[in-house]
Amino acid sequence: MAEKGDSQLGPWTDGVFYNKAPEELEEGGISSMQNMELGSSGELKKRLGTVSYKTEDPIDGNPTVTACGEYRIPPSTTEVFMVAGALIYEHTGNAWSSITGDVTITAGDDNTFDWAVDEGNGVLHLTNGVNLPFKRTGSSGNATQAADDVDSRFTTAKWVAFFDNRIWWGNTDTDYDQVWYTDIGDTDTIVATSFLRFGNPVTGLVALRESLAVHTETGIHTITPTGNTLRSPSSRNRLPIAARFPVGALSCSRVRYRCSSAKTGSILGTVGM
Repeated sequence: MAEKGDSQLGPWTDGVFYNKAPEELEEGGISSMQNMELGSSGELKKRLGTVSYKTEDPIDGNPTVTACGEYRIPPSTTEVFMVAGALIYEHTGNAWSSITGDVTITAGDDNTFDWAVDEGNGVLHLTNGVNLPFKRTGSSGNATQAADDVDSRFTTAKWVAFFDNRIWWGNTDTDYDQVWYTDIGDTDTIVATSFLRFGNPVTGLVALRESLAVHTETGIHTITPTGNTLRSPSSRNRLPIAARFPVGALSCSRVRYRCSSAKTGSILGTVGM
């Protein structure tokens, strides 16, 4: 059920503000809702229900699930995983089995994970902005924390993506406005100059077919691939009212990436970027 002020009839195009009372909101805002989701046009829709995966029994202790997903391991293996509480599990086909190994995970409702997959090598990378990033290679053995080598450039990151045959890490504990990237084809090597600075905290990384979308508090920036380390990529303006950054502001000595940006105030949604 959604709660609203007396004069509010929708649509709720301003979004949901759980930290404000109904009387503090404009007519386009809503203060709280339960079992509902807000559509792109401001409409409210009832959420679908949930069922246990393959009718499995609950994990002992009913911990909070902070990550779950399915990914492919070459040539044709499908892996299903989840992070619940302080443990990471894989589904063996008939049960959940811990693959936590030496990984340290701080349990907490807000310690949600971002994850990315190097599907060419079947490697799952996870980070939650609290603990050291970790990865799981293949479909056997435990996850390992030390193996997701970030060369001491940072100790944790909020966002991770696989793009241009590299792993990208955004909003780290050392620089909220930076995105670090690995060498091409070598996801364990990050040199001291392999980063881009955006001037505002990074709020998400989304790998698209032809670009990497870097979301910040003030804009969405797109990075185009190099394909190899000898060629600098070109900028692409895919969003309206875009303002191009000076090339030198977003250049690196190894591989120079150029970005385009758009102010978030002009974007309601992006499809097919």
